[in-house]
Amino acid sequence: GMAPVEINGKWGYINPLGEIVIKPTFYGASEFKHGLAAVSDNDQSWYYIDMTGSPVLPFEKEDITK
Repeated sequence: GMAPVEINGKWGYINPLGEIVIKPTFYGASEFKHGLAAVSDNDQSWYYIDMTGSPVLPFEKEDITK
Protein backbone atom coordinates (compact mmCIF):
# COMPACT_ATOMS: atom_id res chain seq x y z
CA GLY A 1 0.00 0.00 0.00
CA MET A 2 2.72 2.64 -0.36
CA ALA A 3 3.41 4.64 -3.49
CA PRO A 4 6.39 6.79 -4.50
CA VAL A 5 5.69 10.52 -4.62
CA GLU A 6 7.82 13.47 -5.76
CA ILE A 7 7.71 16.61 -3.62
CA ASN A 8 9.94 19.58 -4.43
CA GLY A 9 12.24 17.44 -6.58
CA LYS A 10 12.78 14.67 -4.00
CA TRP A 11 11.08 11.29 -3.71
CA GLY A 12 9.42 9.68 -0.71
CA TYR A 13 6.43 7.41 -0.09
CA ILE A 14 2.80 7.94 0.81
CA ASN A 15 0.17 5.55 2.15
CA PRO A 16 -3.29 5.05 0.57
CA LEU A 17 -4.60 8.03 2.59
CA GLY A 18 -2.01 10.32 0.99
CA GLU A 19 -0.01 10.66 4.22
CA ILE A 20 3.78 10.78 3.94
CA VAL A 21 5.20 7.64 5.56
CA ILE A 22 8.79 7.90 4.27
CA LYS A 23 10.05 11.47 3.97
CA PRO A 24 10.99 12.66 0.48
CA THR A 25 14.79 12.56 0.67
CA PHE A 26 15.62 10.47 -2.41
CA TYR A 27 16.59 11.51 -5.96
CA GLY A 28 14.88 8.44 -7.41
CA ALA A 29 12.41 5.84 -6.13
CA SER A 30 10.66 2.74 -7.42
CA GLU A 31 7.48 1.03 -6.30
CA PHE A 32 7.68 -1.52 -3.49
CA LYS A 33 7.86 -5.17 -4.57
CA HIS A 34 8.07 -7.99 -2.05
CA GLY A 35 8.57 -5.42 0.73
CA LEU A 36 11.53 -3.65 -0.92
CA ALA A 37 11.93 -0.54 -3.07
CA ALA A 38 14.92 0.79 -4.99
CA VAL A 39 15.94 4.35 -4.12
CA SER A 40 18.81 6.66 -5.00
CA ASP A 41 20.66 9.29 -3.01
CA ASN A 42 22.10 10.46 -6.35
CA ASP A 43 22.31 9.16 -9.91
CA GLN A 44 25.11 6.74 -9.08
CA SER A 45 24.18 5.27 -5.69
CA TRP A 46 21.09 3.03 -5.69
CA TYR A 47 20.04 0.69 -2.89
CA TYR A 48 16.99 -1.11 -1.54
CA ILE A 49 14.97 0.10 1.44
CA ASP A 50 12.40 -1.77 3.49
CA MET A 51 8.92 -0.44 4.26
CA THR A 52 10.25 1.61 7.19
CA GLY A 53 12.72 3.42 4.91
CA SER A 54 15.76 1.64 6.33
CA PRO A 55 18.55 0.68 3.86
CA VAL A 56 18.71 -3.04 3.22
CA LEU A 57 20.99 -3.83 0.29
CA PRO A 58 23.06 -1.82 -2.22
CA PHE A 59 23.06 -2.73 -5.90
CA GLU A 60 24.46 -1.55 -9.21
CA LYS A 61 22.23 0.74 -11.29
CA GLU A 62 22.20 -1.80 -14.15
CA ASP A 63 20.47 -4.32 -11.86
CA ILE A 64 17.21 -2.33 -12.03
CA THR A 65 16.33 -3.83 -15.40
CA LYS A 66 17.06 -7.45 -14.45
